[in-house]
Amino acid sequence: MMVACAIGFYLFKRIVRPLEQASSLDSVLLFLCIFSPLVLNVFSMLAAIVGTDSNASINALSVCQPLCDILQCVTQVHIFITQLHFAFEVSNSFR
Repeated sequence: MMVACAIGFYLFKRIVRPLEQASSLDSVLLFLCIFSPLVLNVFSMLAAIVGTDSNASINALSVCQPLCDILQCVTQVHIFITQLHFAFEVSNSFR
C-alpha cells in the first residue's frame, strides 16, 4: 500500500492538471475521513496491549499492524493535501 502511495505521488507530479482553484473544503474532508481509521486502529492497539492473550508474537503483530495502518493513512492524507496546494500554486503561476 505504501508503494502504491509513492507511485501515486510520483504520478501526481507528472500529470498535467487543469487550471482550477483548490478548495479548503477538500482538506477538511480529508481530515474528517482520516478520523475513523485512526480511532479504529488506536482501539485495536489498546485491545492488543491490554488483552489477556499470552502469545507474544500475535500480540506484537496486533500492535504493529495498526501502527503501520496509521502511518499509511497519515502519509496518504499528507500527500493529498500537498498535491492540492501544489496544484493550486501551479494554476496560479500560469494565470
